[in-house]
Amino acid sequence: MSLFFPSLLTSPLERGCFVFLLLMTYSLLGWCGEMVYCSIGQRRLCEKRGFLNGPLCPIYGHGALVVLLVLDGGCENPVLTFLLGALLTSLVEARRSPMRKALRTEITISAP
Repeated sequence: MSLFFPSLLTSPLERGCFVFLLLMTYSLLGWCGEMVYCSIGQRRLCEKRGFLNGPLCPIYGHGALVVLLVLDGGCENPVLTFLLGALLTSLVEARRSPMRKALRTEITISAP
């Protein structure tokens, strides 16, 4: 994990803030990419993506952080980096899916 944090970040608070900023950055970039992708397919602006109000899609942020932390900057072989990144983000998505279904069911049951 030595390559993940810049050398200037020494305290745990600084490192935590750095990880949070990366999470927000990748969540925003993922939302922008998904919005453009869906807008092209539907030939109109599709700005409401994800479950949050606002331009964030945290699954992209979490996926990017998992890839950065586990691969520690990537492998020597770019194809291997791509394949491992695809596998890791698929695992993040598979882990999130049951939680999303449980949350959606809970919200539906408790609604008046």
